[in-house]
Amino acid sequence: MKNKSTSLYSIIKSLGLVFGDIGTSPIYTLTVIFLITPHSQENIIGVLSLIIIAVVLFSVKVSALFGPLMVIWFSALTLSGLIAILAVPSVFKAINPYYGIHFLLKNGFAGFFVLSEVTLCATGGEALYADMGHLGREPIVKAWYFVLVALILNYLGQGAFLIHHPEAKNVLFAMVFFQAKFLYIPFLILSIIATVIASQAMISGMFSIAYQGCHAHYAYA
Repeated sequence: MKNKSTSLYSIIKSLGLVFGDIGTSPIYTLTVIFLITPHSQENIIGVLSLIIIAVVLFSVKVSALFGPLMVIWFSALTLSGLIAILAVPSVFKAINPYYGIHFLLKNGFAGFFVLSEVTLCATGGEALYADMGHLGREPIVKAWYFVLVALILNYLGQGAFLIHHPEAKNVLFAMVFFQAKFLYIPFLILSIIATVIASQAMISGMFSIAYQGCHAHYAYA
């Protein structure tokens, strides 16, 4: 029983320590991409497919406080995504890489330019490796399963919302405002907190690298 509780605690800590940066990427990824890309259903499905080709590829101490907050953040992302998906379940077609490849081939150079923006969805993924020195591999891998599902469902939900509301600019916040206006301000506050936490992922990662470097120096001195 003690081992199980300790493992769960480590997983929650990893959410706050490691996944803050990548967890806030839904705030801006689709918004930036569709500033220059037409809001057609075909384009939206294609971009979502690319976002899923990037997140899956990247799958390849304040944390005690931040972890529970990130659990709430990822849960909110999951719920808002699921609600939007119910209106356009066809967005699940984006799981098929065919649509991403078709988008690239059809749009030529512009498609590859969009692909460079798609990588925004994986910002902070590098912290996975830097922060392993703090928590070890197992809790980070287990937390990643939760993060992966939350991110993919939210991106699919944003795509579904964009299909019905092509005029939307800041997609995530517009989606939450449309779904539950009374929760918009709490969600906005939560997003600010999550963004602040995101900065800790790289700070702790740099500390971990420097700490290990110092110990390696003393070990071989």
